[in-house]
Amino acid sequence: MSKFLFGSLSKTLVVALLTCVVIAAVTAWLLLPTNNAQYPADQLVTTDVQIENELKLVQVTLDSQQSNQDYLLHFLDADSDEKIAVVFVKRGSLKVVSLPVGDYHIKFASGAQWQDEQSLFGADTDIRQTQIPMKLTARRSGASYNVIRLNTKFIGQLQPAKM
Repeated sequence: MSKFLFGSLSKTLVVALLTCVVIAAVTAWLLLPTNNAQYPADQLVTTDVQIENELKLVQVTLDSQQSNQDYLLHFLDADSDEKIAVVFVKRGSLKVVSLPVGDYHIKFASGAQWQDEQSLFGADTDIRQTQIPMKLTARRSGASYNVIRLNTKFIGQLQPAKM
């Protein structure tokens, strides 16, 4: 009789413990903070520079594989400060964009959690800008290949700026 009772209790106990574990896991998952903000869409802004150089595009790889931040980049014409492109890069990723040949300043906004286009990354938004223009040129054999590594070391060398 005691074997039957003990065996029955242990099965009931195991089922009860498993039920508690499942309920705790589901509750924890439901309570995790979520970021419902939509990431901004990439834009290549139509400008005189783009029209003038539309056949001369340069591929640029934006590499955030070694970063724990997301980035919003504004590519600005170095002479006029006119916005040429806006690109969002998620942490830990590679993104290839095609930009018109030209000289650019780049403004970077970075942070841990995207909010929206107005608040960017909230209170922890870090905004930086290149001081020396970046020259993008096409080679005769086709588009050249450029890599911008988005990481704390690189961003830390840039000057603070405002979007």
